[in-house]
Parts: sequence; structure tokens; C-alpha cells
Amino acid sequence: MIEHQHTVRSVAEKLQVTERSVREFIAKGDLGATKVRHWRISEAQLQQFLNRRSAQQKDEFGRLLSLFLYSAFGSLLPDLACFRRCSMHSGNRIFARSCF
Repeated sequence: MIEHQHTVRSVAEKLQVTERSVREFIAKGDLGATKVRHWRISEAQLQQFLNRRSAQQKDEFGRLLSLFLYSAFGSLLPDLACFRRCSMHSGNRIFARSCF
């Protein structure tokens, strides 16, 4: 059975990006493609690209969320080393007054 081959235009429409962006993905090696007169992208190559892109976006979202939480609430959070030290001595998760 022959696997469906996408054109640059069909991939661009599917990803809602420009054809130029798709060609840049190919040039950078992010999106696998075969050139026989025109670029052809197999369904498997497109799925691999989408899976990597999804994972990268999740990593980026997590990083941005961490930065936001730290910038918004960082001054309210006690020092982690202090938490370890106090919890070791007191046996519970209540901070000693000296930690603040």
C-alpha cells in the first residue's frame, strides 16, 4: 500500500503556517521530506514532526509557567535549603523562626 504524500501547500494548510515556514522546517531538518521535482512529506514524517513539536511546546509551557510562578511568588517562598534544615531538626514541615 502506498502511503499518502503531502505537498508543502497541504502541510502549510494543515499546520496553519505559510509555505515558506514549511520549507524552513525542511531546510532546518525539523520536518523530513523527499524532493522529487517538488517536496513531498509522508504521513509518518508529518506525525513525527507534530509529536516533536508538541513535546517542545509542552516543555516551553512548563518552563514559562515555572518562571511566572517564581517571579510572581518567589519572594513568598522560603529557601529550599532552609526548609530541609528546619524539617530535619523539627521533624515536621513547620519552619523555625530563624529561617525567615
